[in-house]
Parts: sequence; structure tokens; C-alpha cells
Amino acid sequence: MNWNDLRVLLALYREGTAKAAAKTLRIDPVTVTRRLEALERDLGVTLFQRTTRGLLPTEVAHHLFELAERVETAAFAVERGASGARETIAGLVRVACPADLGIRMIAPALPRLRAEHPELVVELITGASIVDLNRREADVSLRLVRPELAELVCRRVGAIAYAVYRHRDGAPKRWIAWVEGASGLPEGRWIDAQRGDQAPAVRVDRTAAAEAAAAAGLGLALLPTAMGDAHPALVRDRPDEPPVLVRDVWMVIHRDLRAVPRIRRVMDFLAGVVEQSAPG
Repeated sequence: MNWNDLRVLLALYREGTAKAAAKTLRIDPVTVTRRLEALERDLGVTLFQRTTRGLLPTEVAHHLFELAERVETAAFAVERGASGARETIAGLVRVACPADLGIRMIAPALPRLRAEHPELVVELITGASIVDLNRREADVSLRLVRPELAELVCRRVGAIAYAVYRHRDGAPKRWIAWVEGASGLPEGRWIDAQRGDQAPAVRVDRTAAAEAAAAAGLGLALLPTAMGDAHPALVRDRPDEPPVLVRDVWMVIHRDLRAVPRIRRVMDFLAGVVEQSAPG
């Protein structure tokens, strides 16, 4: 058994299917299945029961998962230590952030960083899920919620201001709300408080969809000011009022990586980009 075998075991245990595990490992699902079969054959045990719902771990898998997690923790500690020993501004830095932040703010600014450090490669991971920095799913994370884990170091790098927008030629009365699963977000709670019992014009699961719906004249949308002010079809519904909501942006990193030169440079870059988008 080698480290690659353990990575397959860990991914299958956490994800429950070969397809999902393959996505995490960035390999083909057939390869995942083949490695699992080889691992079970080498160990002489069944690690997962194959069912129509996916892979169900056996008692042996439960036991091996606990051991494999310890090995994983040690392996990542070694990797972080090795990363810290490199002094050049070159190599890969994985940055995770909310989609709207990555698409609207970070990605457009990356050419500046690339011009300064052509051997530096930024991998931008956008989405709503929070990545696990302990497992090196990312090196740096921008979040709208401050983490509590002791091994993570975070600092506030700015804020995102929100205002209400509508189509410039309309006066909609109904709101563009968030889907039920996202209604617990500060943005969703604020919108729900405004609309009360009124049915929404539409429900969305991301800010970009709310922007598109508002631009189509469908309703009132709560959008980051950097997004809404830049859209030619949108105007603020309450132009004389300050932003109705402000959310802090936190930059998070594992404490073992904060001295790595290339990561420190990317952190400085990210902080500068976010700070340029001050609430207004």
C-alpha cells in the first residue's frame, strides 16, 4: 500500500462514489475503480459494499480511514514544510473564493500579477463551498465568514457593500430572492425581511443570476455595488442612501504556509484587489 492508495481510500470514503472521488483526485473514475479493486485484492478484504446508492464503507474501511487520515495529516505537514523552504516567486498557488468575487474582482486583476511574476501560476477555485485548507484543497482562501480553527490564520482585507438595484427603465415591486438553501445567508435574510409575505419574482442560487434577472426587468435585486454599479442596464433603487448591507472579506491561510514567498506575494496581491473595492 502506498500514499496514492490511501488517497483513493480517503476520497471514496468521503465522497461515496467513484465519480465524485475522481473529481476530487482529478483522475478518471475508471482509474479510481481500478485502484480500489487492486487495493482490496492486495489487502484481501472488501472495503466498500457496492450499492445502487453508491459505495458503503465496511468496518475495515472505517478502521483504515482513521489510520489514513493520520498519514494524510503528516503528509500535508511535510508538504507545507517543503513549500516554506522555497524562496522564489514561482510555482502554483491555489486560491479559493466565492464565485462572484473571483469572476468580478480577482480574475480581471490577474494579468498584473502575471506580468510581475511570469513563473507564478494561480489556480482560481470559485464556488460556494468552503475548501479544506488542512488538506491543501487550496493555499489561500477568501471568505465572507471568519473561520474559528486554531491552525488557520486570517485577517480582514476589505468588505463587500450591497445595494438594491433595478432595471433603469422600470419600477419593479417584487424581489429577486434566494433559493431556500441559501436564504440563511445575510443577503437572503435581508431580502426576506424586506419582502415579508410577498412572493418573490424569482428565486436564484447565485448573485450573477440575480444580476441577470434584474437586468431583464424581473425585479429588485440585492447586489454588490461593484457589480451593480458597473452594469449598464441597472441603477440603484435608492441612490441617495448608503449600502444596505456590508460583509467583511477574510483572507485565510494555514499557519504553516504564511512564510512561503510565492503565497505571501499572492496574499498581498489579493488584499490589494479587495481593498480597491471599498464599500460605496
